[in-house]
Amino acid sequence: MEKEKLSSVIEVLESGARPKGGAVEFQADTIPSLGAEHLNDFGGFNFDKVKYVPKSFFNDMTKGIIGKGDILVVKDGATTGKVSIVDDSFPFEKAAINEHVFLLRVSKDKAFNGYVFHFLKSPIGQIEIQKDFRGATVGGISRRFIDLIKLPFPPIKDQVRIANILSKAEVLISQRKESLRLLDELLKSTFLEMFGTPTNPKYETEVLDNLSLKITDGTHQSPKFTESGIPFILVSNIVDNEIVYDTSKFITEEEYNELIKRTPIEIGDILYTTVGSYGNAALVKSTKKFCFQRHIGYIKPDKAKINNTYLFGAMKSSFVRTQVDKAVKGVAQLTLNLSELKKIKIPVPPIKLQTQFAHIVEKTEALKAHYQTSLQELENLYGSLSQQAFKGELSLTKEIYLQTDKVSLAAEP
Repeated sequence: MEKEKLSSVIEVLESGARPKGGAVEFQADTIPSLGAEHLNDFGGFNFDKVKYVPKSFFNDMTKGIIGKGDILVVKDGATTGKVSIVDDSFPFEKAAINEHVFLLRVSKDKAFNGYVFHFLKSPIGQIEIQKDFRGATVGGISRRFIDLIKLPFPPIKDQVRIANILSKAEVLISQRKESLRLLDELLKSTFLEMFGTPTNPKYETEVLDNLSLKITDGTHQSPKFTESGIPFILVSNIVDNEIVYDTSKFITEEEYNELIKRTPIEIGDILYTTVGSYGNAALVKSTKKFCFQRHIGYIKPDKAKINNTYLFGAMKSSFVRTQVDKAVKGVAQLTLNLSELKKIKIPVPPIKLQTQFAHIVEKTEALKAHYQTSLQELENLYGSLSQQAFKGELSLTKEIYLQTDKVSLAAEP
């Protein structure tokens, strides 16, 4: 299928404005004004901190007035290219964009707006948008970007079906992510219910240092990285309370043998991020060799005093997080010093209750692992479908299925 310029289906491309002095907090006779910060990562909107312009200013605007079905694209700054669509869930009857956002309105007789939106949001579309990016510190794109982008335009009926398939996949991805979030919240609330809060603990507390055989951090040396070998774990490798061994940094066996003397890692030990994205815990679950940077704390529980899985659950709880948030220091980069980590108070209930909660943690983590696998399959499906669709290779004459927890997606014949 031959590709055409995006500009061939766009009937409106414009940006907005704000009055002198900028937008304000909500007042009587004001209209919402959306900027780059109000577009979220999922093609929707974040309305937590909406700003407003006077109704008189809005009434005088000739450009940048939002309508249902419009596609909004961030035009400059760190999130250049982020895309959202104004669908039926958009809560404002009247709203405008500011000067940092482009508004695209698709010609209905030439293309389906949902199809264009999914293209721009896809990895392929994001690469295409960035072709027009210019500037260094605060770069951005110009109106010219729609002339540089080319994509296939199948019949509108097929565009609608492609958009519907991708939307269904996105809904499933969103639901799976929400399930994972709810599992974490359930675990946190269960901990508080069983063991109390930092201000009102149900059991005697003990500082973490007294419950551990060792608390230290990762290597302070600068390793000589290799292209392969033993993984070197960074803060960014502690994700969703798991150690992600897929890294671009490796060290040799010889260097590992030297560095591991500081942190003799065993199953049941706990890692805890302390700089930047601080407060993320991970339990060592395998004998896989690895080493890690100094911005990760290392906790070796004293199993004679505390159940290590219980302690892992405690380190993930708001009981601990509340204390950590108060203990971090710094402005540009928040840091939890090792001395402060050692002072964190942990409730120490009878071992029977620790074991009971540890079983809850294990079951929750097993379910999370199942959901993570399902999420990865759904994201792979979405990526594959979008790649095929926007290369003009997606067949709509056959059914498309993904079996995940008895969920299926299908293109109607």
